[in-house]
Amino acid sequence: MILTLVIIAIFIFLGFWLRRSKGRIGEHRVAHILGRLPKDRYRVINNLLLRTSSGSTTQVDHIVISQYGIFVIETKFYKGWIYGGENSEFGLRISTATNTLSAIPFFRMPDMSGH
Repeated sequence: MILTLVIIAIFIFLGFWLRRSKGRIGEHRVAHILGRLPKDRYRVINNLLLRTSSGSTTQVDHIVISQYGIFVIETKFYKGWIYGGENSEFGLRISTATNTLSAIPFFRMPDMSGH
């Protein structure tokens, strides 16, 4: 009986650990790709922890600062395809791992430059 509980606990732990590791792998890959951007034109900040006005914290995966704008990137490590246009409010995620469709929000800050 105890052995069964230990085995179940190990599987639960491994499932949790693998999900977290998968996310870190995706963030690492994106950080590596962003690191190839020309250093004289792009500033890349990875894994930024910010304190909110309520005193809690929030984590931002990547920020890219350039003459073209400030880009905040949230990395997801999914198998499948994401469809949507540059003016779409939502995209469509097709998961090849689970054969499911889901809507995902796209968010773009309004252009404040006056151009």
